[in-house]
Amino acid sequence: MDGLRTGTVRQRIMNILRHENLTSKEISKRISITQKEVIRHLPNVAKSLSSKGFSLNIEKPQCLDCGFMFRERSRFSKPGHCPRCKGTRITEPSFSVGLL
Repeated sequence: MDGLRTGTVRQRIMNILRHENLTSKEISKRISITQKEVIRHLPNVAKSLSSKGFSLNIEKPQCLDCGFMFRERSRFSKPGHCPRCKGTRITEPSFSVGLL
């Protein structure tokens, strides 16, 4: 994929998410930046996409111990623990591009 090697970091993130649903860790491996950098760029990626008629779809994290779904969470990073059971086995949020 040519879009993975050319353009700005944010353009590369948008290009990769148009084709796949990925976590920040998977994105960081694909475009060779740290996971923290990916999380820092995601709010701006969401704004850029909305101005172009697209949206950043977020599959919310879920506790693997009790099933609690972090529906109200607005951060792009993985939560540290579950508010219901205090467990730390939590899925990472994943991201993709969709139409508005």
